[in-house]
Amino acid sequence: MKERATVVCWQRGRVLLVERGRARWALPGGTIRRGEAAADAARRELSEETTLEGCELGYLFQFGGLNKRHHVFLSLLPDEARPVPGNEILRCRWFRRGLLHSSLCWLFLRSTGVVPGASRTLHSVTLRCGP
Repeated sequence: MKERATVVCWQRGRVLLVERGRARWALPGGTIRRGEAAADAARRELSEETTLEGCELGYLFQFGGLNKRHHVFLSLLPDEARPVPGNEILRCRWFRRGLLHSSLCWLFLRSTGVVPGASRTLHSVTLRCGP
């Protein structure tokens, strides 16, 4: 089963999405490498895709589809954090919660290929992005 790490970045009531091309917006994240911890993969992917470094992550939940298991993390970013597109990312953009309320789950499920109703386990949340 393929393992993936995804990061929900939160700042002043907004969620960060990245554009991968073909107007496809998604949460930052990617494949967990063999032998890599899920949290390390989330930090690496966040750095590669947004150039954000030193972010603390809280584990939110995991869920699995037929071929993938997703590990989802949360990072509460300080006001001064400014994402810059890196790697294969075309743009980074903050979206207000109200604009995403009805579509965030759809965007996430679409971008990850997971179908609604997949199992998930909720874990504790803590976090800040360090200097």
